[in-house]
Amino acid sequence: SKAIFPGRAQDVLRRAFLQDAVVIIDEPQIFDPNIWNLFLIGLEAISEKNNLRVLFLSATMPPFKYGLSKEPTRLKVANESQAERYTVENGERMDERQLAEFLRARKEIKQAAILNTIEDAYRVYEELKEDGDVYLLHGMMIPLHKKMVISEIQDRLDPKNKASLKVISTQIIEAGVDVSFHHVARALPILPSVVQAAGRVNRHFETSIGLLSVIPFFRNGEKNTRNSIYDSSLQRITDRLLLEKKSWSESEMIPLVQKYYEEMF
Repeated sequence: SKAIFPGRAQDVLRRAFLQDAVVIIDEPQIFDPNIWNLFLIGLEAISEKNNLRVLFLSATMPPFKYGLSKEPTRLKVANESQAERYTVENGERMDERQLAEFLRARKEIKQAAILNTIEDAYRVYEELKEDGDVYLLHGMMIPLHKKMVISEIQDRLDPKNKASLKVISTQIIEAGVDVSFHHVARALPILPSVVQAAGRVNRHFETSIGLLSVIPFFRNGEKNTRNSIYDSSLQRITDRLLLEKKSWSESEMIPLVQKYYEEMF
């Protein structure tokens, strides 16, 4: 970003290292919507000047048409069977105790809950930790500790391991972590995060069909902690689109996200 939009003379020197480079932009939906299109305009200009090749990687790709003069080539592997891996279902409002009971009562062996804040995740974990099959993951864990816990979780997720498992986490498992559960409960976020969470459900067809439950979460039954994380206008778009139906199939989610981005921009 400093090479594209230099703030001082020293930043211009970065451009020499981009000559003939391959640039990978991973999870671009994380970009602030207010600067995404400006970033694309600058990226296209420096790509022509420095002969770059740029790869964007995401399951929820933001639109390019407002920032680039030409739509990028889409690289994808075709799914010949068109099999559905998961269903997304809108759930009832819950607090930490109700969410813990909801997970405890379900029949799925491998489950996860993704909360919007560390405190929310910790509170749900506290309700479940006596069960003995529960792990907690969040962004304040030191990298080595986090890596060890994720490795242990992946071992427990091996199809040969029939022991029950519950993982209580923040958004850190939504990108860059290869884990797959039969059921995931997601505290209601914004739509791209719903799709990212769905990517942790039945990733490798471990079961016939997985389930993502989207839960409006209120800490202590009162505080909607979603408001401290996500923009209110994006919440409104999400709620209006997601609540059009009680449940959504995997194949319906990508067109829904595209509609979300159109309205957002």
